[in-house]
Amino acid sequence: MVRGSPVLTLVLALATVFAGCLPAAPARPPGAGRTGGAMTRPAPRAEAQAKAPAAPEAGGQAKGAPPGDDESRRTGVAGGAPAGAGDPRVQALLEQYRLKVPMGTFRTHYGHASASQAGNIELTARRLNGQVVPPGQVFSMNGRLGPYDRAHGYGEGRMFLGDRIVPSIGGGVCQVASTLFNAVMLAGLPVVERHLHGLLVPYLPPGQDATVAEEAGLDFRFRNDRAYPVVIAADALPGRWLRVTIWGREAPPQLLWEHQVLGEKPAPVERVPAGSEPAGGEPLPDGSRLLAPGQPGLTVHSWVVRTGPQGRQRIDLGVHTYQPSPRIIQLPHGSRGRDGGGPGVGRPRAA
Repeated sequence: MVRGSPVLTLVLALATVFAGCLPAAPARPPGAGRTGGAMTRPAPRAEAQAKAPAAPEAGGQAKGAPPGDDESRRTGVAGGAPAGAGDPRVQALLEQYRLKVPMGTFRTHYGHASASQAGNIELTARRLNGQVVPPGQVFSMNGRLGPYDRAHGYGEGRMFLGDRIVPSIGGGVCQVASTLFNAVMLAGLPVVERHLHGLLVPYLPPGQDATVAEEAGLDFRFRNDRAYPVVIAADALPGRWLRVTIWGREAPPQLLWEHQVLGEKPAPVERVPAGSEPAGGEPLPDGSRLLAPGQPGLTVHSWVVRTGPQGRQRIDLGVHTYQPSPRIIQLPHGSRGRDGGGPGVGRPRAA
């Protein structure tokens, strides 16, 4: 963390909530730009050499040609039309507090989510929409929006448990936390508390996610350091895009994300006997079934560069390791063996 930058707490969780892992592909929203930032692979030096093709403009608006559908679903989208522009309740708040500038707008794609998990994401977005953060106060996602349980309308989604993806009530809430985090970063507001996932997520680059889990004490919090209230607007767009905007009075400095991959670890393969896991999965040619596709682990160094009237400021966000998740194959009846190691250790975390 460079001197003079906002304090950013990065507590690295090994078992945290996930919003799903199987990407789908509806069209990207119109008028959307690129997130900004570059991803590089292991290099001798500690800093990335490659830069993004275009730096984002103030408030998260991005220059240059927009990315393709596949890329935007994986990386999120900065800029574009802000949330709340057509919402009478949000417009009333903007008029009340004299807020005219969308300081940061960010979108993520949730086509990977089941119907129930998509419902969790949309419910959380509705509860986030119209939240007001007075000057000097800290916004707590858990404090304002939790708990994420059946009594408050949440259904089943998916979460991380060690190196596994398992069912969980409230799964999907972390995607809202991640989208809000990116909007807050674009808006230039200081982050007070943020936790990263233990496994990779499909809707953002490694190093740009955030997770929440009430019973584990994991929250996402940011401070409004402006002299006026800010308003959060959030909505769900056609094609399963989640959008969050921070409204204020002035455009923040430009923001450019940078990531460098320091190491990778392949997904282990685990073969389990027939009947040892719930039925399902994808049939394979040899008669076995693929229960989980697995995903690699990754160690990534992330930082952002802010450029404004006061010059450029590089803010180091540290190094985080995402553990690999096993590729699980259920053998045909009569076969034996669990040869890839047992499940990882972790505690369930509510989303």
